[in-house]
Amino acid sequence: MLDPMLTRAQELCDAKDYSSAVELLDRSLGVAELAAGGPDAAQFARMWHLRGEAFKALGRVDEAIRSFRCALCFDDGSVWAWCSLADCYQAAGALDKGVRLIELVLATEERSRRLLLRAVNIFRRARQLERCMLLIGELQST
Repeated sequence: MLDPMLTRAQELCDAKDYSSAVELLDRSLGVAELAAGGPDAAQFARMWHLRGEAFKALGRVDEAIRSFRCALCFDDGSVWAWCSLADCYQAAGALDKGVRLIELVLATEERSRRLLLRAVNIFRRARQLERCMLLIGELQST
């Protein structure tokens, strides 16, 4: 039941209709909590993460942070939820908090090109240019 809702919410986000995506996800989360057997933790994590991305795109950073935190409650190994949370902390003015989170992710995860690019942006916003250059060098060698 939730997979079609998640697919539709992703389509709405892809179409930049973030308000409709949030509305659908909020309804989905309400239905999921009432459903017998309910969704698994991965589905809850995906719903909360997608909700956070929609709020981030709407500029509602505090709500995005809350959503990413909820996503991490269901899947604390979600690299992309950690990265998005770091982005939101920086958008809220907590540059150092964003840097600390991305440092933890870089220390524990395989360094994919996508992850390195996210990290470069986080370090750049925090004006840690030396670290940016190190990661850019790492990107060029991959």
